[in-house]
Amino acid sequence: MRGLLIKDFYNLKKTMTVYVIMTIILSAYCAFTNKSSFVSINPILIFSTTITSTFSMDNSVKWDKLAVPAPLKRSDIVKSKYMLLLLIIAVGIGTGTVFALPVIFTKAITITAFVNMTLFSASIALCAGSLSLAFLYITHRGPEKIELIIIFAYAGAALIVIGFAKLLNLAAAPLDFNKIILSLINLLLVFLIFAVSCRISIRCYDNCDIC
Repeated sequence: MRGLLIKDFYNLKKTMTVYVIMTIILSAYCAFTNKSSFVSINPILIFSTTITSTFSMDNSVKWDKLAVPAPLKRSDIVKSKYMLLLLIIAVGIGTGTVFALPVIFTKAITITAFVNMTLFSASIALCAGSLSLAFLYITHRGPEKIELIIIFAYAGAALIVIGFAKLLNLAAAPLDFNKIILSLINLLLVFLIFAVSCRISIRCYDNCDIC
């Protein structure tokens, strides 16, 4: 598992510069245009899209044909992608926190708003990544469809997370729950989607004929 993650991180280093530059530019734009609440979410959402690019890199070197005959469990190959998604989102949260510190210290955004936006964007990133990975493993699509997969996955994830948020707000209205607690519950619900997605992907990859 560790070796698979190192392989993917090494591959991501080749394209990460573009994503980092894009993130810095967007975060700077948000900071200087009174959109401070979006500063912390840019790294999370942008970095999380890189999970699908690892499939393009694997496809270019026919990785699956090399990995399957090797002494590796197919389930470990799939789990490494899902673990990578979690690590990428964690890096995005850390980067977003660093970017948000100046606007928090200048009180352009409250800590509560920052935490809520971070949890909200992490939920969308995790949900979108889970949908993307499941779709790739279920359909065995090649990298030529990845751009469309990303678009539909993030659109679907936004609808799902916003839908969860509205339902939670309605259910919690009489109880007057803290918004951060509701955001955490929302994230936990998305983790259920993540777990189901991983399970489905493992089953599909186990039954996939790779030749």
